Amino acid sequence: MTEQILVTRNADVTTLTLNRPGEGNRVSTEMGRELTRLFAIAAENGSKMIVLRANGEDFCTGRDTAGVTVGGTALNIRDRNADPALDFYDSFLRTPVPIIGVVQGLADGMGCALAALCDITIAADTARFRVPEMDRDIPPALVMTAFRDRVPRKAIGYLIWSRDEIDAATAREFGIVSKIVPEGMLDAEVGALCERLSGNSIEALRMIKEYLNNALDMDRAGAARFAANLMSAVMASR
Repeated sequence: MTEQILVTRNADVTTLTLNRPGEGNRVSTEMGRELTRLFAIAAENGSKMIVLRANGEDFCTGRDTAGVTVGGTALNIRDRNADPALDFYDSFLRTPVPIIGVVQGLADGMGCALAALCDITIAADTARFRVPEMDRDIPPALVMTAFRDRVPRKAIGYLIWSRDEIDAATAREFGIVSKIVPEGMLDAEVGALCERLSGNSIEALRMIKEYLNNALDMDRAGAARFAANLMSAVMASR
């Protein structure tokens, strides 16, 4: 597994790199479990942020379906196929530090979901995004779950029903991408962002993610009280 996911740590930043360029960096169930574990380790070892990126031409061209159950009972299919993917997607929310996605080339299916799930996603201006599952008459319910609080309803419907490939500018309009930069500037942009975040305390960075993960579903008064409590906790830690 170590050759399929490369792990480096430089000061406050843990970088996880998908390393299956010959297979379009498709993510297997085992890779999803390993990334979940690595997210937890990075948060535990004091990293202030995690960068998720990929080697090769494409960020991620989908899920590796080798070994995925086709037949059997509905419960068996759910246990072996759906639940591992959903737990992997949930790990982006459970990880208490920000996850920064770096997208080049194609983000297809699960790759598009991962780009959306990252807290900040920087994409090359040549990046493309697509959800093609309906080509095989498979409703991409798991991808829709990843999109739920990231992408507007009509954008989700368009991506899934049309199966059209969209460019980085449209992906930004849809909420999948945070910022677009020229392809040759991708590394410099991510490096500058990480350097900026390194100047903040880990408490402040974590509290922002906690607010974003929870407060948007609260009523206004509850969200305000939650914000006050988080800010007070950060200030008290200094």
